[in-house]
Amino acid sequence: MTTGNDDPGGEAPRLPGHIAALRSRAPDLAHLCGALAAAYRLVAATVRRGGRIFAAGNGGSHCDALHFSGELLKSFRLPRPVAKATADFLRRYDFGGRLGGLIEGGFPVFVLGQNPALDSAYINDRKDARAAVAQECHALAKGGDVLVVFTTSGEAENLLWAVAVMKAIGGGTVAFTGK
Repeated sequence: MTTGNDDPGGEAPRLPGHIAALRSRAPDLAHLCGALAAAYRLVAATVRRGGRIFAAGNGGSHCDALHFSGELLKSFRLPRPVAKATADFLRRYDFGGRLGGLIEGGFPVFVLGQNPALDSAYINDRKDARAAVAQECHALAKGGDVLVVFTTSGEAENLLWAVAVMKAIGGGTVAFTGK
């Protein structure tokens, strides 16, 4: 989900053009264009309000969540320079000028389900590992955040439980599923 201006926090002036391009390139996905635009708007509004993005998946879909986070934690198509105050502060260090030219602006994205200590503790203490991602979401997220899940089946119980938790605390949700 990119706007072309690489700014999920911005107003997405190019979003209609990107949706039209998707319809042209992949007409079989045209029925998803409205949902994709709505998902983009939800994530963008979350970032604009200072909220955070959480992502989750299982197996290959977990890798999709990691890839999604990697694209948002740094620049994607266009550069996102660091804030001037950050660059100025970094110049105080011998390496600051170089570092200031290397780091980029990014968006706050956290991938759930990467903490094996939580997983093993949850299995040991609660006996149902499916709740571990929901627990992590409950502990880390707050109202106004958004959870983006990737699930091929659309039926992964642990992700459905995490979605329920995010909704319960007042956050938004987006699900990318298979057919």
